[in-house]
Amino acid sequence: MSEISPAPPSPSAAAPSRTLWPVLWPLAAALAIYLIGLWIPIPGVDAERLDYHDGFTGGSSIRMASIFALWTGPLVVAIAHVEIARLLIPPLARWQAASARNAQVLVAITGLIALLMTLAQGAGALHAMQAGRLLRDLSTGGVVASLAAYCGATAVLIWLAGRLRLPGPGQGILLLMVFPMIASLPSELEMIVSQYRTGMFLQSGLPMDLLVPLAFVVAATAAAIIVARGLQTTARQTGAAPSAWLTLLLWPPVLANTAAGYLVLLVWWVLPDGVRALGWPLYAAHFVLTALLVPLFLTAYLRVPVRPADAARGLEAMPIATIAALQIALVLGAVLVRSFYMLPAAFGATPILVLVASVLVLAELLRPATAPATAAR
Repeated sequence: MSEISPAPPSPSAAAPSRTLWPVLWPLAAALAIYLIGLWIPIPGVDAERLDYHDGFTGGSSIRMASIFALWTGPLVVAIAHVEIARLLIPPLARWQAASARNAQVLVAITGLIALLMTLAQGAGALHAMQAGRLLRDLSTGGVVASLAAYCGATAVLIWLAGRLRLPGPGQGILLLMVFPMIASLPSELEMIVSQYRTGMFLQSGLPMDLLVPLAFVVAATAAAIIVARGLQTTARQTGAAPSAWLTLLLWPPVLANTAAGYLVLLVWWVLPDGVRALGWPLYAAHFVLTALLVPLFLTAYLRVPVRPADAARGLEAMPIATIAALQIALVLGAVLVRSFYMLPAAFGATPILVLVASVLVLAELLRPATAPATAAR
């Protein structure tokens, strides 16, 4: 996976650290920066209108109008495009693996793409806020200031991703992707309590409306834990790079979703207007294509050269069929559940995989610390 910030050699890249402190304090600091940034609105936001909207959204409007509203979106999209290019263009992957300088150049290109994506997504966010009458400054200067704030937040995000050091490079973005789930948890719990008090669940068909999404989340999380622990053990036994199993577990669904979006867009251009208006066939086709592309990207990751050369050691031992089955089941399962029941975006396929992988990586840091004590007994 392409890194956002070059990771210099460190002891943690070769073996898990004996203490969580060097990992937890940057993680806590990054989380604090994120939570504070959620309460800093972009320039030009109408505070009175924002307070009015918060009365209906439970306080989520301020987060949508904050400098961190886009968060990892532009960065993940940038990484996905660079990764797809590496997998589809073998000479590019070989060029990147040829030297550290080439890898640094690709990292810089990824950062530049992330900033361009920030401008595009930021413009869309501003248009949505303008439609909701949340902006008081619609001048060119106000728009430029708002876009500059979004780009500054993305630059901070790139810097934060480089500060989070876990075994193997490129995992800073993994942990940062979990932050929105943590930040939205209190408001989601508050909404659930409020729905219980007003009897909304009883009116909408409790227990199925609650139990089906809950059953999916529990089953998906359990399956992800089983597969991820198996990958982690295989990587440890074969001497694979610490980030290898994470790349195989996390990124194929993201890349497949991105590629499927472009394929559906191409089909949408040639469809009759009547079919375009339906919407649901394209929606279904997008996720079916995503599921079909997942094993292709998994296989592609085993064929591209990586740097350093020993980072590919042990990858051939990974259970690709099991990984693909899990990812396809999570992608299609989340879509089916969301089609009939309320399933928050935080419980989609990628967030579940990210959260499980994050917990396992942090737990791995404790293993060497407890192993000597166990052996001594």
